[in-house]
Amino acid sequence: MDDSESFDPGHEDRVVVVHTNFDGTRFLTGSLDHKIKVWNLNPKTKERTLLDTFTAHDAWIIDAKFTDPSVGSFIGTIGGDLCFKLWEEDKTQAPNSGRRFKHVITIPSTPRVVFTSLDFKTVDQVYVYLAVIDKQGLLSVYEPADPDNLAEWTLLDQFHVYAPVPDRGDETSFRLCFDKNPTPLAYMNSLSDDDKQLGLLVSGMNEVKIYYSVADTEDSAPRAIENGASHRLSFHEAFRFPTHPETIRSIDWAPSNTRGTERIATGCKDGTIHIFELAANPDAEDSTTAPPSSRRGEKPITGSRPPQQSSLTSAITGRASNDASKTTRRARSNLFSWTYQLEHITAISAHDGSLPSPPYSHKRSVDEMMSANETPASRKGRACVACRKLKVKCDSLEKGTAGCSRCQRIGQDCITVKRLRMSLDDAEGREHQALLRLERATEDILGRLKMPSLESYSGAPKLIPESVAQTTRENSREPAQQVDHDLAGAPMEGLYEATQLNILRARLMHGDPATKNGRRRIESDLISQGLITLEEAEDMFHLFKTTLSRYLFNVTVREDRTLQSVRESSTLLFTASMVVSSLHIPDKEQVYLLCHKQLRDLVASSMFDRTHTLEDVRGLCVAAFWLPDLSWKLSGHCVRMATELNLHQAFYKAFYSTRSTSSDRVEALERARLWYLLYVLDHHFSIAYGRPPVISEMSAIRETDLLLRSPECTHSDRRVISQVTLFVILSRAYNEFGLEAERLMGEDEQTLLTHAQFMDELHRWRRTFRHALAIDAHVGDYPALGVDLHFHFASMMLNSLSLRGRPLPLLSGLPTALHPLALNAIESAHAILAIVLDEPDIQRSLVGVPLYLHAMIAFAVVFLIKMASRWKSIGVAIDPETQTRPMIEAVIGKLKQCTAGKGHILYNMASGFERLLQRNVAGFSGGSSDGSSGGSSGNATAVNMNVNGHHGRGHGVPVPANHIHNDGEPSAARYNHKHTSRFSIGTWARAIRNLADFSNPDLNSNMGLLGMMFNRGEEEENGGGEAGGMYQM
Repeated sequence: MDDSESFDPGHEDRVVVVHTNFDGTRFLTGSLDHKIKVWNLNPKTKERTLLDTFTAHDAWIIDAKFTDPSVGSFIGTIGGDLCFKLWEEDKTQAPNSGRRFKHVITIPSTPRVVFTSLDFKTVDQVYVYLAVIDKQGLLSVYEPADPDNLAEWTLLDQFHVYAPVPDRGDETSFRLCFDKNPTPLAYMNSLSDDDKQLGLLVSGMNEVKIYYSVADTEDSAPRAIENGASHRLSFHEAFRFPTHPETIRSIDWAPSNTRGTERIATGCKDGTIHIFELAANPDAEDSTTAPPSSRRGEKPITGSRPPQQSSLTSAITGRASNDASKTTRRARSNLFSWTYQLEHITAISAHDGSLPSPPYSHKRSVDEMMSANETPASRKGRACVACRKLKVKCDSLEKGTAGCSRCQRIGQDCITVKRLRMSLDDAEGREHQALLRLERATEDILGRLKMPSLESYSGAPKLIPESVAQTTRENSREPAQQVDHDLAGAPMEGLYEATQLNILRARLMHGDPATKNGRRRIESDLISQGLITLEEAEDMFHLFKTTLSRYLFNVTVREDRTLQSVRESSTLLFTASMVVSSLHIPDKEQVYLLCHKQLRDLVASSMFDRTHTLEDVRGLCVAAFWLPDLSWKLSGHCVRMATELNLHQAFYKAFYSTRSTSSDRVEALERARLWYLLYVLDHHFSIAYGRPPVISEMSAIRETDLLLRSPECTHSDRRVISQVTLFVILSRAYNEFGLEAERLMGEDEQTLLTHAQFMDELHRWRRTFRHALAIDAHVGDYPALGVDLHFHFASMMLNSLSLRGRPLPLLSGLPTALHPLALNAIESAHAILAIVLDEPDIQRSLVGVPLYLHAMIAFAVVFLIKMASRWKSIGVAIDPETQTRPMIEAVIGKLKQCTAGKGHILYNMASGFERLLQRNVAGFSGGSSDGSSGGSSGNATAVNMNVNGHHGRGHGVPVPANHIHNDGEPSAARYNHKHTSRFSIGTWARAIRNLADFSNPDLNSNMGLLGMMFNRGEEEENGGGEAGGMYQM
């Protein structure tokens, strides 16, 4: 039955190109009117809808193709304006707007000759290749410089496929087609170890050839570089078809070779379609006995072309001879160690569809495709496969080799199944071959579906000898090394270049392309799996875009960004935003648990991936900044992924590289911004967990002024650089004062002078950025108030180093020279709580801010509770009962009033503060656990405290006494504001838990700053250990 349908696509001139995408849901039409029309097609209802029309070239359209959907929604076109163009779908543009497909890149024809054919090839759904051929038979093969960016292409190889080269005015016909099969034929037949080999079918005039790729190695003879081609992969002629009687107008390569053979079709000028079947067999003969085929369309130097066989069945070796050119001459006698067997199956005339197969053709049985030359005894069935399936009468036996009448009428192959009678040995041999091919086909299907390997379904894993596994080699997919630029590259690159070992290559690139991390797997994300609805996702994404992301410096989501675009860009980013949003929404606890589990699974799989994107890194940053149970693990994982993407080199490319174009600079700046965010993330949690940071002080960190002074600097850039410069100061202090929990701070003049210098740097930092950060439309004055919070937190940590390593019962013995530092630590802790209580923008942000801000508040509260019963012994005249305790109780009340999901850490903080306050209530009543009277000791000087500090937009504006906060709770202004001692802000406490040594020994644990907020999470994985327990609740 003919279910075809014709329709008018609406072009203004003749349609010359029609192409369907991979899954049959779209097709395009190209016309002489210079335009491309893209249509959506419902495969079931056959309903078609015009998606967009755009002008692709300044001349007529010659060819157009979709790329594989795994690399994105791209269309490649060639036209009469002597160039190739690549177009990418922009799903933010409305259909039929004329702007749905945006231009990505133009590749001109360097000889100024019209291109006549193009094709794409995708390997492992990651690597994409482009081949174009022009009117004179010049074939060019390209690959992207970066698999994740198709805006820049590198020429791999270029050569003429036909000799002699036609003149510009000659009538010619050149077509090409990539091997559409994911697995090369030779690899399927166990004749080659290269499962990534590229195959190209090329027709020139009345000739058809197959070229296969060969990765050039160091032992290859030198070869001339043509038109800038890198020759990382070169293509060599492997097989030449018999000469056709007419000029060839079209060619195609069947997309399924699971039968163990290739099927290739050619269409000639006279309207005849020829179908061939190609089989690869081991080459048992010596290379000198096989007729050589020329390489790259040049005549063999040993003689003329092999004579055409009358039966159109030929066995032609796949070996290539030396190049004819003496300047590029090199011996490649062992390129392919197999031969090809060609069978001409049928010829169909466009003028008479009932034309039977030519007399030299014969019907093939399924078993013949898988059998050797020796045919076992058999009897033939009465009906062919097609007739048996439909249960209709078949005259296969009467018609003989021509095929049954029905198959001849509809123009399809007439296939019969022979019922074999063979010995047991023969059956076992043929069964083994069939199972081998079936196993290879199954592995290929599993790989395309991203399912576990075939070995995981067996009872026992397949054992590979260690010696074999360690020396496996493969053709390189790496970009060609720039020898003049990379002579002093990473040592591992040199080791890989010398050995070509897969295990080394796996570390040099970003992961195994066969196990991609799912950045484009919309079909397997939270919505597609039914874990959340689209409406829920839209609501949570709106919260993340308009509120939560505004707290995260330069990860702010653009206003025009849609949920769909995030889903398409990175599954990690989409899932992380859903987890964080559900954590902040009441009654979303079940959704949070489902999203959290999905995120952990994605993170686990990403550990061994090599292919990551900037969006993947951003997604992990989002999760690390907000999720306390994953923060430390994800912060380290983010940094590793970023270094694999070379983000640490982006700053140099943006400001120093002489080879960068304007577009390169824009991209480098974007990558440098992400590297700054990673620096902040790394140092946030190195402080929070009391561990050394990973990222060192590179030039990008030391020279932030270059970005601040550049015209590209944004408000978000200033925010993140304010954090970077703060942590530069703290990192230097870390290097100076050490991390060891038992290390005492000296009281000598040099130590105090160094300490004062770090304090002065902090003051200068605050003056620089306090008024440099503008009010944000979404989060108000939080950016500037955050400067105050970070300032006081750094002061508390630096000055509390004076208490490190000193047990609480012996605090009265603190050297007099360190008393001002201890006072400043206590004052800074009060100042943090005062900002929380007095600033509405901070109160509104308590729920949405990242985890580090909660750690600040928690550290200040716990520090004051633990110190309240002891500070009188060192001369601090602050009354904890009337000044400190009301502030802590007010903070607890604020935290309880917050609205978020039940799993939010604010609720844990409030309940933990209450428990700790109750256990230490005696200290606020004037009691002392060490038996001291609570008065000033010996040489200590009694001081009062100013908790007003300098926060808010009004510097140092006093708050009226007895001021009551808007909810009736006492604020910081209620307490004594007599100021007799200026704030002395110091460096950091390094690892917060280093302060734990002046706590009771029975409180020691391995929990850092975040451990004081909850007694669970990833810290428990590390077991007991060094101190930190004064903050444990």
